[in-house]
Amino acid sequence: MHTSPEEMTPNVEITSSRILIFDDDLGVRRSLRRILEKSGHQVFTFPSPMPCSHCPSAAGERCADVILSDLSMPEMRGIDFIENQRRVGCKIDCFGLMSGYWEDRDLNRAKELGVRIFSKPFDIYELYRWVNEGARRSKRVLVDHIFQSAGMQSPETFSRDRRMRRC
Repeated sequence: MHTSPEEMTPNVEITSSRILIFDDDLGVRRSLRRILEKSGHQVFTFPSPMPCSHCPSAAGERCADVILSDLSMPEMRGIDFIENQRRVGCKIDCFGLMSGYWEDRDLNRAKELGVRIFSKPFDIYELYRWVNEGARRSKRVLVDHIFQSAGMQSPETFSRDRRMRRC
């Protein structure tokens, strides 16, 4: 008798995605929060990335699924913030940077870091698609981790392995 992925799923409720937005422009923060919260996401906005310096992700936990930051802010540049988060072991892999003015050196650094680039004004639907994909990817990683911790195969891996056995 084969066990279906649905029968293997542990009783774990995955909440809506957590998104952190850093921008010194209050209007940008309010607009993005309103749009993304309507999609069911939990959105936390800050005028600078300084609150994230005490992020629990350095201790192995994720503080959010997606981080979107302005490039130029008074206290710390967004790209420096992302570099620092990577250096301290941040577990978030979905970072985005937005700016109305990009210099070649910043574009190159962002690409090297694997950061999604948005030029202001940006297409809100493009941002929305990126946020949702990043949130889905983050949730898949969480589910896989839960299954591995329980010594089980994730439903996605289980289904793929079953298809491969049929070939």
